[in-house]
Amino acid sequence: MPAEVTARPAPLAVRHFESVWGTVVAIDVRDQAVLGTSESVIAAAIAEAVHWLHRVDQIFSTYRPESIVSAYRNSPESDGFLQDFSPEDAAEFLSVREQVGLARTTTDGCFDPWAVPGGFDPSGYVKGWAVQRAAEILSRSGLHFFAIDGSGDIVCRGGEEVGVPWHIGIRHPDQVDAVIKTVRIFDGATATSGTYERGDHIVNPHDFAAGVVGRAAT
Repeated sequence: MPAEVTARPAPLAVRHFESVWGTVVAIDVRDQAVLGTSESVIAAAIAEAVHWLHRVDQIFSTYRPESIVSAYRNSPESDGFLQDFSPEDAAEFLSVREQVGLARTTTDGCFDPWAVPGGFDPSGYVKGWAVQRAAEILSRSGLHFFAIDGSGDIVCRGGEEVGVPWHIGIRHPDQVDAVIKTVRIFDGATATSGTYERGDHIVNPHDFAAGVVGRAAT
């Protein structure tokens, strides 16, 4: 039987919810309670991480016509379009394009950003990658106890408090107010994808090539 969702007490937790990527990214920092870190230090670290999240959107969004990904979709045969963007943003794009290319080869095409209708779409890689980078920003800023939830892509550090792991509840696919599994993490990451918020978006790229769109095994 799934467990009911219950709130865990979190005195002095600093939480931030940022609307970006067409979803909400949640940042939960416990350093003030555990280490006495000042709110100003935490706020500055969160602000830097949030800036990064929006920069990712500006580079990789498939919905923003001014993004690098949109420009690449319009000129897939040449990288000349990159001269219209900053060298730093262009470098991030090229690095991700190389990584998703390796993922396509490693998975024998089961992960293929080039097979998505509408053109190149690396979102299946970018979200987790961007959340990991945001976690690195918080760590460099001196934070040690935090979790970032990028709509199912979650990175955790330190624990909810000393000796207590982060408790990540995986929502039951059919029961809104229940969790089907709880994952406990000190330093690590987990990711889930379901149809209850975005609809039937998990597909097998090979089905596109065959002219049949279907759910991929997860």
